[in-house]
Amino acid sequence: MLSVVVPVFNEAACVAELFSRVEAAVAAEVMFVDDASDDGSFAAIAALQPVRCTIRALRLGENVGSQVAIACGLAHASGDIVATMDADLQHPPELLPAMVDAWRAGADIVEMVRRNPEPLPALRAIGTRAFYTVFNLVADVPVSPLDSDFRLLDRRCVDALVAQPHAPGFLRGAVHALPGARQAIQFDSPARFAGTTGYSFGKLVRGAVDALRAKARGKAVVVDTYERAP
Repeated sequence: MLSVVVPVFNEAACVAELFSRVEAAVAAEVMFVDDASDDGSFAAIAALQPVRCTIRALRLGENVGSQVAIACGLAHASGDIVATMDADLQHPPELLPAMVDAWRAGADIVEMVRRNPEPLPALRAIGTRAFYTVFNLVADVPVSPLDSDFRLLDRRCVDALVAQPHAPGFLRGAVHALPGARQAIQFDSPARFAGTTGYSFGKLVRGAVDALRAKARGKAVVVDTYERAP
């Protein structure tokens, strides 16, 4: 069984389109992790009408960032394989079948690599380059700025991440450190479906510090859950 983990922060305008496209691509358990949204995202998730996918949702008590939210979703996902993707549709759900095919062909970790770099404001672009330069100087395994949180993991890899004593500050680095057969698939990342990014420059700086410390800031505390089958 495939689980799809989706961190959500103020993405009420995106979740219906995302879920519709996931259902058109695969039959799966879709695990939404609402990272303390204040725009009605959790209610928008509860309003979805599943046809062939099971919906599961977790609502966190405070905003802890996408990395901790994804790690929380991994801990609760029940699939034999687990894909992670953003809610804003910059990670095309139509690529999920190709990711599953790569796993069936022997890959334990399927990493989706952006073919087209995301255009960033000047200050954020400078900060991103600086972060990856510093991170790759101190990390055992290098990480590319073209990497993303769009990936598929075998259950053994998921269990290894969940077994870590604390949520990783930078999940991409933790995934790169996992053993196992890997396959990279390039993809073109479209523009956001709706809204604007919820990650301010301050949040990005705090996230970078957590990543370099290899430890996440805050802990995911689930305050509400929702589940609906077709």
